[in-house]
Amino acid sequence: MEIVIQEQKEGDSGEVFNVKLQPIPSKPVKVVNTDEKNNDNLQNSNGRTIQVIDISAYKQVREIRESFEDLGEIEKIYTRGAGLYQIAFITYKDANSISYFNKQWSYHINKDIVRVLPLLLSKEEREKRKQFSLRLSGLHYQTSGYNLKEVMTQCKGKTCFIPAVMIRGKYQRCRYAYIHFSSREDLMAARQMNIEFKKGNAGARKLYWNINKSQSKRFVSGADN
Repeated sequence: MEIVIQEQKEGDSGEVFNVKLQPIPSKPVKVVNTDEKNNDNLQNSNGRTIQVIDISAYKQVREIRESFEDLGEIEKIYTRGAGLYQIAFITYKDANSISYFNKQWSYHINKDIVRVLPLLLSKEEREKRKQFSLRLSGLHYQTSGYNLKEVMTQCKGKTCFIPAVMIRGKYQRCRYAYIHFSSREDLMAARQMNIEFKKGNAGARKLYWNINKSQSKRFVSGADN
């Protein structure tokens, strides 16, 4: 499109001439939607964040940070209480720092074993991580998850959760643990194992597997199908 304007020459002649102007289209300016920008930042942050559960209520943020910063530089940590436990959300500066937990389901804070889930883990994967579990009974007094490390390796357990109770105002671990497996095959193989457990100077003792009621229902349903 051309624009024509008329101009008069300088002087006394009064002559008028046409001047053609060729407009230059302006470069479109991208308008950044604030909501979209915030969503992008949130998505980016979630891709660098893990959710940590089964943390003892008495654990301090400093202890949590010291354990998990071995995997990379931590940007921020947020914790919230959950009864005798707490849940932590840990955001790293580099997304590669959480790639360790794509296959590993647990980690350690001192001598406690805690479960870890990448925040963007799908609903299906979250369900899978709690689908196959057994209860392991007969533990020594105040056994920690770290004490069961060799047992976990032997039976291919992916996570280990030892419940706690308050007795006379003191936080004490129960004498059984819940072990989660990645498949039904690993669970069934573990049930066939005879496991002897020794802690410190205490004598070795045999541990016993018990199937959860909810787990039993799944097996019956699976057999029927």
